[in-house]
Amino acid sequence: RNSKAEEGRCPYIEPSTQGTYLRSLVSVMSEEYDWRYSLSRDFKFQGGLAGRISKLYEERSAEWPTFGTGKCRQIPNVNDVKDCDLSSLDENILEQHQQKCMISCGLFDAFRGNGEHAYLTLENVVEGVFEKGHPLEGLLFIGFDKIVDKGYQLTITNSIKRTTHNKMCLPVRINDMACPGGTLKRYLAKVTPGQKRFDCCKASVAQKKLYFKQGFPNAQMSHSQQIGINK
Repeated sequence: RNSKAEEGRCPYIEPSTQGTYLRSLVSVMSEEYDWRYSLSRDFKFQGGLAGRISKLYEERSAEWPTFGTGKCRQIPNVNDVKDCDLSSLDENILEQHQQKCMISCGLFDAFRGNGEHAYLTLENVVEGVFEKGHPLEGLLFIGFDKIVDKGYQLTITNSIKRTTHNKMCLPVRINDMACPGGTLKRYLAKVTPGQKRFDCCKASVAQKKLYFKQGFPNAQMSHSQQIGINK
C-alpha cells in the first residue's frame, strides 16, 4: 500500500512502482545467488508470480477504476510529465531529434518497450485538423494509428492501461521546440525517399548529397538502415 495516498484516493502503489520493487528483488537474487531468469518466460506458469500479480491488479482495478490508468497515480516523488523540457535537446542533431520523438511517444502516447519504437512505420503516422467541437478545434494534429499495441491488461511488465482513442493525436505547434506534436512534425521533414520505418540511422555525406540532387534537401536518414529490432 501507498502510505502517502490521500484519504479517498487509491491506497495502492502504482503498478510501475510495484514492478520496480519486484525487479529489485529478483535482481538481488540474480547477483547474490546467480539466479538467471526472464520476466516474460520464467514466471508464466500455473500458480506462478505473473498470474498472481495479474489477478492482484485485476482485483485492484475492479475496486479502484483509476488504478493503473496513468491518472491519479500514487507514485511518490514522481514529477509531472509537463516538467520535461523537450527544448533541451537539439533537433539539428538527428540522434537528439530521434530521442525527442521517443520521449514524446513514451510520455504522451504511452509507448513502452523497444518494439513499439522499432516497428513504428511511416504508414502509422496520421495527420489532420481537430474537428469542430473539439477543445483544440482547427489546430493541426499528428498521431499514430493501427500500431501493434500491447494488451490493456495490467501485468508485471505492463504498468499503465493504454487508451488509443482519437488515434493518440498530439496538437502541432510547429514553432514551439518544446511541443511534442511539433517535434514529430519537424522530424517528418527529415524522412528519406523510400523510407518505411519511422527511425533510421543517419545518412552518410554522400547520401545527403544525392538526396539534395533529387530534391530532398532536408532528408537525413538512410532508409536501408533501420534502428532497433529488424526481422
